[in-house]
Amino acid sequence: MVFWRSSSNLAPLLRSQPGAAPYRNDTYMVDHLLTPIQRSVMELLVKPRTGKAVAEMYRDEHGRKIPSGTLYTVIRRLRYRGLVETVGYLPTGDRRYRVFQLTGAGREALSWGESFGTPGVVVPAT
Repeated sequence: MVFWRSSSNLAPLLRSQPGAAPYRNDTYMVDHLLTPIQRSVMELLVKPRTGKAVAEMYRDEHGRKIPSGTLYTVIRRLRYRGLVETVGYLPTGDRRYRVFQLTGAGREALSWGESFGTPGVVVPAT
């Protein structure tokens, strides 16, 4: 028999797991899986780029716009998992844009997934 739990009931269980996400409203999340959108963003972050540049390149490659809320949530989760890091800021006029790039673990996760050819990549446990 399967029992359904609300996300508020799951929060203590998720936080007790190693590598569990610290932010609220995060329902069931498997830490070792990469979603296709995470993989696409990681492929664009092999070189240092701002979020705005990633969004434009994603639109050019996939033919559709990625909402900024989705993009920055993906980047935040990848940063939390140690796959992406902030390498600096790009000042333009009145704004500063963060510049993101893959870490060594991020490059390893991409290359590890390419050897299996899967769209949802399983990241090796660290």
